[in-house]
Amino acid sequence: MAKQTESTALLVQSEDGYLSLADVDFKNDILSELNGLGLEFEKIKMPAGGGLMFEVPGEDGELEPIKEFFGIILHHHPVFVRYAGKYSGSNSPPECISFDGVTGHGNPGGECEHCQYNQFGSGDDGKSKACKNCQKLFILREGELFPLVLLLPRGSREGFRKFITNTFSKTKKRCFQYVTRFSLRKATSQDNITFSQTQFARDRFLTEAELPLVAAYAEQIKAYSQNTNHSTHTDALVVDEESGEVIQPLGR
Repeated sequence: MAKQTESTALLVQSEDGYLSLADVDFKNDILSELNGLGLEFEKIKMPAGGGLMFEVPGEDGELEPIKEFFGIILHHHPVFVRYAGKYSGSNSPPECISFDGVTGHGNPGGECEHCQYNQFGSGDDGKSKACKNCQKLFILREGELFPLVLLLPRGSREGFRKFITNTFSKTKKRCFQYVTRFSLRKATSQDNITFSQTQFARDRFLTEAELPLVAAYAEQIKAYSQNTNHSTHTDALVVDEESGEVIQPLGR
């Protein structure tokens, strides 16, 4: 189990790791308890402008700065979003959104791969994409029952892809079979724009006792995400005006 340091002091740790999931039935217990109220997972906020601190919900619900944290990636999927014009800070819905990176819903909708807005050069700067390509992660920390949502912007997706690929290639383990350490570094784009880039490192593999509990819970979270994705079409994003990076994730 990861040693807690000053920079991870805000983590909720438990001596039993993820064994507390043995008493959790997401569908029959949690969703039944919230019948008619809806469930929205809290979000981890990415910094803008090359900041090195995540903002993570604390015990009182307020966002607290933290340099790094540990958790299991229960599920992840692409989120492609396009607004009609430059984001103005309002709660207006996107023109088009895709929850699988394959098919868009809205205007223009249809096949993402060949969409004109999903090509480099379609953005306002004449170089980037008008459609923002992100990756949505559902992360469960020790001692917690609900995953947190982290929306990786374009500048962090490639690093995540390499991390997942390299780990699977070397260990044949999927992302819900080990604990990941998340941190940030300052990066610079080809246009000399500074932005925050998420870094990933494998912390530990789950124990034999933890693994079946987490695997079953991951399947429930995946099913819930797939069933609720399209209801988030009207949720807005916050976009860094300089880098174009999405720094505030979609709901659920």
